[in-house]
Amino acid sequence: ILCMIVYFFHQMQGFLPIGPYMLLYERSICYAYYHHWASGAVDELLCKIGPVQHELAVVRAWEGAFSAIPVFLVAVPYGKLADHRGKKGVIAASLFGLILACVWTVTIGGVWLVWLAPVLWLIGGGDFMPASLVFLLASGLVQENQRSQLYYYLYCIYLATELIAPYMASSTMDASVYLPLALTLACLLISLLALTFIREARDGPKHSEQQSFVSPTPGDAGRDSDAFEAGSIPLAIENDGFVPLLRTPNVVIALILFISPAFRPTTTHVLLQYMSTRFQWKLSQSTVFISEVAVVNIVLFLLILPRLLPWLETRFKIAREAIDLWVVRASLILLVSGALLLGLAPSVHFIIPAVAVFAAGFGLRVSLLSFATSLAENHLRSRFYGVIQMMENVGYLIAAPILQAAWASALEMRGPWLILPFMVVAVSYATELLDCCTSADEILGNIRRIINISSGSEASEPSPHTIH
Repeated sequence: ILCMIVYFFHQMQGFLPIGPYMLLYERSICYAYYHHWASGAVDELLCKIGPVQHELAVVRAWEGAFSAIPVFLVAVPYGKLADHRGKKGVIAASLFGLILACVWTVTIGGVWLVWLAPVLWLIGGGDFMPASLVFLLASGLVQENQRSQLYYYLYCIYLATELIAPYMASSTMDASVYLPLALTLACLLISLLALTFIREARDGPKHSEQQSFVSPTPGDAGRDSDAFEAGSIPLAIENDGFVPLLRTPNVVIALILFISPAFRPTTTHVLLQYMSTRFQWKLSQSTVFISEVAVVNIVLFLLILPRLLPWLETRFKIAREAIDLWVVRASLILLVSGALLLGLAPSVHFIIPAVAVFAAGFGLRVSLLSFATSLAENHLRSRFYGVIQMMENVGYLIAAPILQAAWASALEMRGPWLILPFMVVAVSYATELLDCCTSADEILGNIRRIINISSGSEASEPSPHTIH
């Protein structure tokens, strides 16, 4: 229960400041643009002009890029420290770093200095570290056969916070933009306090054959794959596991596909600005779409997929790996369709179902994890999951600058060009869909043929293991 409390309030602090941070950045840029620093009286609607929104998009783009860097710098060192010295200390350090970053963002005078907040994430590893280590900390307190149920409960907590936090932020922002940020700090302090009462089981159930972070078994990957959404990916990577993984062409394709989920949060942030610019919505109103995404995901993971996948497996005798692959493809189709609908929606009434279609594709991440697990041998899976974590952060480094740059360009051109970010998202997911629907060996075979034609040699035979 204490682990769930820590996880709940940690996830709350992740969702609460999304809208308030954006409003603070917008106000800072807007006040500077209108030179109203003394009185501070600028109507929010006056901040929706192109120059202000363009600068806001640039700030958000670089902030997103810098936020992903700590993962590459400290994931492995802090992961090893958690293995040898205990997870509670690393989680506490991470929460302390998040508190300092929040205080820095709120109190700093220049909006361009918010980029330095992720530097404070180097204390403890940043936002991703508590999410992962709480899963592992809780896993050590239960029996092996209870881990699946535990992960399910933790993921439900994640969805609940995604549903509750935006409404809390929206209702409190109208009173004061600093009120939800104060709640964010309170959530971090409560997490830190609850953490002190947890008794860490150093000699708890053994979850892996390796001295690294927990990795699901083949059966768990299909049943517990929702844990991936909530950040239970192992963080430690051993160098000797990377090369064997890349020897299998299908693994390369699967790892490339893990870049796709990174477009989700950035697209959501762009949607908030899009609603504010095109339909003159307040940012406090636009945050309700985050809750709509949560509702769709709860229906998807709680009611539909848990019943549909076992039924397909037993009724039609379809292998779980094949089902997972088809769910990945269906999710990509929904993401492409949703992005197109978001861009082409003529009014707010069409935005609501478009967001629902787009959110329905978020099953991509967990289904892809389940399928990818089947591609790696048992002794490689823990390290394989670490590589997946790295690939996702590569995706964040790519997605945030590209989408925010597209949004900045759209604001300069105005008119129909405002849909540009959603077209970029649609093209990105369509490319991933093409990769997913094409045999990995067919792709590599074409590359080999091009090379061999230029060199005048015969193409080598493809591997029999392909994605169908």
